[in-house]
Amino acid sequence: MPDRRCLHLRLQALPWLTVGLAMAACAPAADSAAPGTGTDIDPAPALAAADQPGPYAVGATTLTLDDPRGGSLVVEVWYPAIDPGTGPDPYPEIAVVGQAFRDAEPDPRARALPVVAFSHGFGGVRYQSAFLTEHLASHGLVVVAPDHRHHTLFDLDPAETGRALVERPGELSRAVDALASWPPAATLADPSAVVVVGHSFGALTALIAGGGALDLAAGQAWCDETPTAGCAFFDDTTLGDPAVAQPDPRAVGAAVLAPGGWYAFGEDGLAGLVPSLGIAGTADGDLPYDTEGRPTLDRLPAPSTRTSLLDAGHWAFTDLCALIPGLADCAGAAGGFMEPTRVQAVTRVLVTAFAQHQLRGPDDRWTPWLDPAAWPDPDVTVEGARRAAAAPVAPPALAD
Repeated sequence: MPDRRCLHLRLQALPWLTVGLAMAACAPAADSAAPGTGTDIDPAPALAAADQPGPYAVGATTLTLDDPRGGSLVVEVWYPAIDPGTGPDPYPEIAVVGQAFRDAEPDPRARALPVVAFSHGFGGVRYQSAFLTEHLASHGLVVVAPDHRHHTLFDLDPAETGRALVERPGELSRAVDALASWPPAATLADPSAVVVVGHSFGALTALIAGGGALDLAAGQAWCDETPTAGCAFFDDTTLGDPAVAQPDPRAVGAAVLAPGGWYAFGEDGLAGLVPSLGIAGTADGDLPYDTEGRPTLDRLPAPSTRTSLLDAGHWAFTDLCALIPGLADCAGAAGGFMEPTRVQAVTRVLVTAFAQHQLRGPDDRWTPWLDPAAWPDPDVTVEGARRAAAAPVAPPALAD
């Protein structure tokens, strides 16, 4: 196959972790032959380190399926694709342009790829964190994300928040199931193992899908005694049946960004959680770190990787800063916050390392990033990580 251009991501934390982008040429080497293919298909390219863009171009497509509750379920899918030689395409509804090519031909070298399922936040949208979902797809993962009913930027109904709490995990599972209705997925994806990822309210969704058991009575009691920011959904008279909120048996890992609502699980409702990654910002204005983010991190059972980002805000874990300029934490250093681009750079590395570790096993290209020693930046605190790969992590190479 001919060489293709790739984005070379440069991370420089204090002193080496800020974000820049430099273009570099890359000629992927074979990692392993695509399983079940003939000699007419080239071997799969070598997988990249977590702090680098992956070897694949990224395609994106939108699936619309019948919802068993009525109406439809809209799901975005990101996947390794053949670069069509045109500029990346905007996402539907909003002219957001990332690195994905709309309905691009899947890369035939990519076969039986693991799956990541992403859950957006309250009032978000399925492609709200394309900075992350695109990056994961470039690393040889298939990523799915549903628009959660009554909870998107376009159909938000706060009166449905309680019901959404219990119904969202099923929507996330159906997004994975939706791959069966997309013909390329027959050879492209293997959804037998899934890492679930969520932001904000989507973090609650990911915790449930990953094995957390709701205890809404305990949550209500906590909120009656000590109301915190995430207690609003307990005031909703349409709160659904917690029995509806079931884990996905395919989940092998859960990554939660800007999390909260830990009290919804009672004393031991998170005991059955799959291995997890949590990332919280200390300047989160929506789910404050001291009462929401930090207590949630502290309740993630081992093995878990818990990360605190100094002065990171709530919306920096999304691309919504480009759409809603009035969001305070999007101001970055000028407003006293960690720059959103830096928050996203750290998030990309950690979530990619975690997903690859859980789905493909320990490897020096990603597992060492889950070790606190990989982050000598005082603004990035990584705790509780386990390390199963041998080679040490060096700070990412600096490019001019």
